[in-house]
Amino acid sequence: MKPTVTTGTVPEPRDATGAPMAETFPRLIFNSDGDIHIRSKQPWINANEFYRGLNELAGTPVDVYSYSINGGGDVYRHQSDVAPILGADMTDEEIEGMVDASHPGNNALGRVDVENTQMLLKLGMDPMVLLPKRAHELGMRFWASLRMNDSHDDFPGGAFWHGSFKKAHPELLIGSPYPGEKGGMLENDFTWAFNYAREEVRERQLAIIEETLSKYDVDGLELDFLRGGFYFRLGEAQLGMPLMTDFVRKVRALVSDIARRRCQSLTLAIRVDQTFELCEAKGLDARTWIKEELGDLFIPMSGGRLDMNADVRGFVEAVVGTSCKIAGGLVGSAMGYGHVPHFDTGIYRSATIEMLRAAAMSYYSQGASCIYTFNYDCQRFRGTENPYTDDELRALREVGDPALIARKNKRYAVTVDNRPEYSGEMESTWLQLPAALCAPGDQRTFTFYVGDDLAAAQRDGALKEVRLRLSIDGFSAPGDMVAVRLNRQELQGEESSWRPRALMYPGAPVKQGLNELVISLVKRREGAQTPLLIVGIEALIHYDSGW
Repeated sequence: MKPTVTTGTVPEPRDATGAPMAETFPRLIFNSDGDIHIRSKQPWINANEFYRGLNELAGTPVDVYSYSINGGGDVYRHQSDVAPILGADMTDEEIEGMVDASHPGNNALGRVDVENTQMLLKLGMDPMVLLPKRAHELGMRFWASLRMNDSHDDFPGGAFWHGSFKKAHPELLIGSPYPGEKGGMLENDFTWAFNYAREEVRERQLAIIEETLSKYDVDGLELDFLRGGFYFRLGEAQLGMPLMTDFVRKVRALVSDIARRRCQSLTLAIRVDQTFELCEAKGLDARTWIKEELGDLFIPMSGGRLDMNADVRGFVEAVVGTSCKIAGGLVGSAMGYGHVPHFDTGIYRSATIEMLRAAAMSYYSQGASCIYTFNYDCQRFRGTENPYTDDELRALREVGDPALIARKNKRYAVTVDNRPEYSGEMESTWLQLPAALCAPGDQRTFTFYVGDDLAAAQRDGALKEVRLRLSIDGFSAPGDMVAVRLNRQELQGEESSWRPRALMYPGAPVKQGLNELVISLVKRREGAQTPLLIVGIEALIHYDSGW
């Protein structure tokens, strides 16, 4: 059932000059890590540095800037009467200790965050006043993005993210035992994440949302349910699911009420996991949220990697008959924030422009209405000598327009599990790669989605080449032999002369839509002691002579 709200007249939104802003659905939403605006060279940040994250997007099709208002945990960078402010309850000695290499909480960048945040606010420079104004001057809408349970404060060096409220109310935390799989940032099987089964947690989040939307000149709210892996204690996610749905209903009603009071449209966007099953495992009933139209835009995607096989199509089917829309989510850029497989080493690296195009085209072809980028500005706080590359800006200019990227070169890649325990030693249990072939007769089946209309491009003479590329750890011809079948056609391949462990299949019958790939182990070389490990699958689409 939809929340009951009183309808009212909502005029078209207006920009900073008072002129009407076109009421069009966004093409390209840019989620900012937030700290890009305060992480600069010490001792202080100047105006050029503060606005840099926005100014560099001028001239791109980015039409929504979604700013993460809380970073790392339960601390905020703007003036608030409800939420803890970053560094406000830290002593000078604690701040100084953040750069002591012998200190267990060593975090030099965290010290820059704290000092710059405190200096900005002392000077009366509230980021949530300045940034919306600048975004509107650049013709962008400004959303406040709330990370619903960011767990960066579980890092060994993340104590400054805990916030005074969490420290005062440990009973509201999930605590121990840690409800997820062990990772690289946990200590003592404990998490500082909030327990959303507690009404106090849910009511406090509502208070933060109400203050933010009422106090600041924002055009929308993003609930980010991906920057945090869990919301309830171990084994309690299903019991907590109705509580979380009730919370989202209250957010929807609150956003609608504030929009009426402000006489302004306010968009409510919700970022969730890339499948309904993953959402429900966390206690997030995204199906019901869509059915009840509790959000205007849903963004199903991976939280930490570029996943071209996110279930965009499943979400698009779910919104039929509702007013909700679906965005396709891109993670990362080429600035050293690794999210896609590196086919020379089997580890993760940054996405290329060809991969970003491929992911965007896949999402568009499945029915996505727009593209959302996450962490595109992550790791870009080292100063003006580290600007966006030409390819990064070019990707932003392209991915918001499906017609523009339709016949540009692409690299479709199957997502690889990059957790520490899968660093080239064993296969994944939840993603398609890595995958092991242990003995002759073993076979594995993979699927990947391609958005390009390759048949039309071939008829028009625009398509130059299609290749399938596999990367297999431990493979060595002629002793090792695999059979490869794509969309029921047997392929004849060749070893790459310039990429170790890679097999190339020119002219592969890749098609628009879902592709099925079957890889079988025919023969293993004599004396081999370990399985073959498939660590990379790519479909390379060329429309011109080179990349």
